Amino acid sequence: MRRTVRAYVAQRQSAIAVPASDLVETEVAYEPVDWAPTDASKITDALYESYALQSIHIPGAKAHPTRLVQSAAMASVAPPKPSYRPHLPARVITDGILSDAQLESVIYAGEAHSEFLAGSWTVDA
Repeated sequence: MRRTVRAYVAQRQSAIAVPASDLVETEVAYEPVDWAPTDASKITDALYESYALQSIHIPGAKAHPTRLVQSAAMASVAPPKPSYRPHLPARVITDGILSDAQLESVIYAGEAHSEFLAGSWTVDA
């Protein structure tokens, strides 16, 4: 059997074929929530505090598999409520491919991107 780049690429493409149903995008549904510190989220005198979503709730999202922390300063204020709604394959949430914290990062990155670039560029003739 001859070893060629084309044969290798064809073999790899057939091995990683993804069903079309996995590529259907759906809007990530999340709910903005009002954040208020509770006794459970009380700030201590430590440099780092446990991390949890503060301004949104993502139904069906799995918790992050490892412990996350944030600086005490960041834990003392709530992030702004986003309005950006990413469109991702449904499996990303239902199968736990991305955790709630990772999905929150995607939402805030999209929020920042949409605000920064909106109307900044125009296409000329």
